[in-house]
Amino acid sequence: MYVIKRNGQKEEVNPQKIKNAISAAFKAKSYTLEDELIDKIVEEVKLWNDISIEDIQDEILEVLRDYGYDDVADCYNNYRIEHKNTRFIMERLNYMDTYSKSKENAASSSETDANANVTLKNIANLEGEVYKTTNRIIQRQRMKDRLNIMFPDVAKQYERDLNSHIIYVHDEASSPVAKPYCMASTLYPLMAEGVGNIDGVTPTPPNDIQSFSGQVTNLVFLLSSQVKGAVALGDYLIALNYYVVKEFGSNWYDKVDVVINNTNQLRTVTIKNAIEKGMKQFIYGVNQPAGNRSYNSPFTNISYYDHTYFTSLFEDFYYPDGSKPEWKAIDKLQRMFMELHRQLRLIKPLTFPVSTIAMVHDNKDIIDKEYKELCAEEWAKGGSFFAYINNSPTSLASCCFSKDTKFLWKASTSGVHCTSFAEYNELPYKNMKENMKIFHNGSWVSGKVVELPNRPMYKITTFNNKEFIMTDNHINPVLGGEKITSQLTLDDYLLFNTSQLNAVPENNEHLTFSQGFVIGAFIGDGSFGPEINGTIYETIISQNKDKVKICAQRFKKALEQMGLDNNVRIEAPHNNVYSIRISCKELVAFIIKWTNWFRGTYAFNKKLNLDCLLQSSDFRKGILAGWYNTDGGNSNRCYTTSSELAEQMEILITSLGMQSIINISDRTDEKVIMRGDVYNRNYPLYCVRWYEDANHRQNKDREHSWIKYINGIYFKIKSIEKVDYNDKVYCIECKNQKEPYFTLPSGLITHNCRVLNEMDENTFSSTTGMTGIMTGSCNVITLNLNRIIQDFAKKETTWRSEDGDKNIMHNSKNKELFKEYLTDILKRVYKYHIAYKTILYELEDRGMFAPSNGGYIYLNKLYSTIGLIGYFEAAKFLGIDTSNNEEYFNFLRLIFGTVKEQNKLNSIKDKKKPILFNSEAIPGENLAVNLYKWDMKDGYWVPENQNLYNCYFYNPWDDTSVLDKFVLHGSKISKFCDGGQALHCNLDEHLSKEQYLKLIDFSIANGTNYFTFNIPISECKDCGHVVNAPIKECPICHSKNIDYWTRIIGYLRPVSAFSKPRQIEQKHRTYSKQ
Repeated sequence: MYVIKRNGQKEEVNPQKIKNAISAAFKAKSYTLEDELIDKIVEEVKLWNDISIEDIQDEILEVLRDYGYDDVADCYNNYRIEHKNTRFIMERLNYMDTYSKSKENAASSSETDANANVTLKNIANLEGEVYKTTNRIIQRQRMKDRLNIMFPDVAKQYERDLNSHIIYVHDEASSPVAKPYCMASTLYPLMAEGVGNIDGVTPTPPNDIQSFSGQVTNLVFLLSSQVKGAVALGDYLIALNYYVVKEFGSNWYDKVDVVINNTNQLRTVTIKNAIEKGMKQFIYGVNQPAGNRSYNSPFTNISYYDHTYFTSLFEDFYYPDGSKPEWKAIDKLQRMFMELHRQLRLIKPLTFPVSTIAMVHDNKDIIDKEYKELCAEEWAKGGSFFAYINNSPTSLASCCFSKDTKFLWKASTSGVHCTSFAEYNELPYKNMKENMKIFHNGSWVSGKVVELPNRPMYKITTFNNKEFIMTDNHINPVLGGEKITSQLTLDDYLLFNTSQLNAVPENNEHLTFSQGFVIGAFIGDGSFGPEINGTIYETIISQNKDKVKICAQRFKKALEQMGLDNNVRIEAPHNNVYSIRISCKELVAFIIKWTNWFRGTYAFNKKLNLDCLLQSSDFRKGILAGWYNTDGGNSNRCYTTSSELAEQMEILITSLGMQSIINISDRTDEKVIMRGDVYNRNYPLYCVRWYEDANHRQNKDREHSWIKYINGIYFKIKSIEKVDYNDKVYCIECKNQKEPYFTLPSGLITHNCRVLNEMDENTFSSTTGMTGIMTGSCNVITLNLNRIIQDFAKKETTWRSEDGDKNIMHNSKNKELFKEYLTDILKRVYKYHIAYKTILYELEDRGMFAPSNGGYIYLNKLYSTIGLIGYFEAAKFLGIDTSNNEEYFNFLRLIFGTVKEQNKLNSIKDKKKPILFNSEAIPGENLAVNLYKWDMKDGYWVPENQNLYNCYFYNPWDDTSVLDKFVLHGSKISKFCDGGQALHCNLDEHLSKEQYLKLIDFSIANGTNYFTFNIPISECKDCGHVVNAPIKECPICHSKNIDYWTRIIGYLRPVSAFSKPRQIEQKHRTYSKQ
């Protein structure tokens, strides 16, 4: 039986050492025990093969407590902790000394998670390295604690899975704090507010190119400090254009050579020079090392877009001032940045930003031919960037309503209002709109009104008679998910408000139900007596016999609560109508305040002061009850000839979490006879009905068809029709995009305006950033497929056939058994992911995640990623040829297809806090080295002609052709990688433009959607000269001291910065010749 020591070495278990440790603990507590008793205690200690020192100590503690020696156990544990701390301190001191003395580079000197993204060794990266061991301990303890609460069945298995190296948590040691892994952020908040909402210092948003370049560079460092890995700025050039236009006008691209310098400048400066200066500031800025990232530069990505992709992604994007990005301007900026970036790399090779060009094809060719040509031309000139080629980018467009649509809002200086969007825009800000908030489902949320150009419009009518005129691309919450307007059908149900609005503390007057009843009763059938010396004293309520006593009692109760004299009297009936009279000028003032009454108020122009929404729900319920008592029919129906009052009562009902329906009866052509006299009906009659018990009734009423589902009420759509509309459209942009909804006065819950659009499909890779905006990964847990396959092979007796064939694909039973085996592992990993994201959500809720505080990204946009590695080696273990052949494809599809299938089945699609899974063929810069080493040490088969695990589907160390590499990374496998995979095509020299064009065509034909070309860049270490090709001798100083810059995985670094194993691997790479 063996024990695994702290240095990882194995030795036979020595019971005498256990006895000595126990004896020492008893001696320390002054116990004198016979050897026989100590031997008996030692025998009780449970041991197993490959037990760790820590596990033995845990077992000793348990036995000591079982025997009743708690004080000895405590002494033993204190001794254990003291020595553990001492060992740790000595280990760290020794490591710091070794690190500083070592002649190796920073990556080779790292004991944990080596990273080539470090140029120089110094005390900053040493400080980051020395704490990695502690960070990992803290991270694992946090996860074990959370798993014990959420999933106790896998709490212990979590560490076993990590220690057995079948899984690996990426950047676990990078920080003691739980952080997301990587993100693609939007720059809209920067344009609107500046970085002050994150750094707490910068007072204003940028106002020109220079201030934008400074703030966006600062933002990269700020955002990078909040994540473990990459930050992608997919709209960097879109944002830059905003400031170029501010400085030089909307047609700046037609005058880039115009001189703009003032008389004090010594050299000529053109518009192009000014723009490039800002670009350089950003490029050089993001390549600076960050002190809070162990002296790593922040891993930064940007994107270029062809015209088709740009239109799809940014068609409905508007800058904060309401202007739109123009394609001509974006095209010019992209071309300028590509050229500048390429030229700067010839001065000094640069790692960041990693850039990607996104293009759309129609399954035959790139639609934007100009950008296809540009892409090939830039590659031929030595440009270094990825290409993302897609055939279906989907834009989720802005959500807007007609100008006459009303919305409910409040301001700190003017109270509550219900206005149309057009009316709102005409109001002054001062004394009207300060601290404006919008009503949403029982609360007030921050936001602003957005005005956009006209789009096709539809009128949607629901069975509760609510009408909405909205754009074709408006997003509607429906039963079962969300749909844009143009996709709605008569079978859909729209979501309505069910939450009750509570009083606003700073406005709360603590008004009661009875006081509200007074207001409602007056609105229904109330009037005032005459003025006496300018003062009204008497309030009169007309009632029938059945309701007069109830009404009088409520008035008495209200007067008592207001501290006023109770002088309510009921007069004798006249024509079967009873009058309640109250003589109290304070009551009159109270009623006027809440009804906006004025001399000349009649039935057709009655009103309710909407500031009642700031008061208690009891007060508002009282208003509704009072109105129903005086102007009500049956079944919660009330009648009025005031269209404004009908609308205000609809709002009141909505604020109480109830649903309403308003029917209009236009009887203006009818006559009415009252006590023998004939009168005209001058106004329509509004019947307001509310569903007070909707949450408890069954849905059987076809006329008012609705469904209660979870915590929502959904009303069926009654009609959909296109409407002619030739004006601007409007919407609300909510500040909190984690809850991107607001509620209309009618109770409809609707989506806010997406000023910045997102891709419908997940196109974010944690390796390269790809082209997504507001997406990313909150955590990456990678599966070691080589070890998993071999563990399965040992476990399953049906694995091998009689002729010794080891290939899983040759036995259908094995195939299904392996899927089950892999699925069991995945189900554990999903629980690990859920626990981690729950921790992150808690931090975000506490305001600890600065990017979401600033609106740059929200955790509900981030995926939980299953990384995959070791599949290449697993195939070799099974005897599968890893070249372009169906047997290899079938094997890869089995793995990646199973993972993708389980990702969908296990994702939690909660609207507010989803936990969505995706999978990625991860790069594994240092992990590929460690897994190879760990597996070989533990007796697993590993390829002898490798020193690390391969991170591609092709073999990078043999003569696999360029075309075969494209096929291997094509749609046969890539469609199962829902989180990304990338082809790095290593070439010995740059191809011609025509050759690159043919490879783009080949990539379309084979579905290779993400790839780049990797040609080493040569840098003379003596004179610094750079050549954009591999050379052996410097053409300037003839030195042979050449360092080569190449992609270690997804980003360019000098080979001299690679770790030793990676340097060995790089030497064996095959760089294909033409």
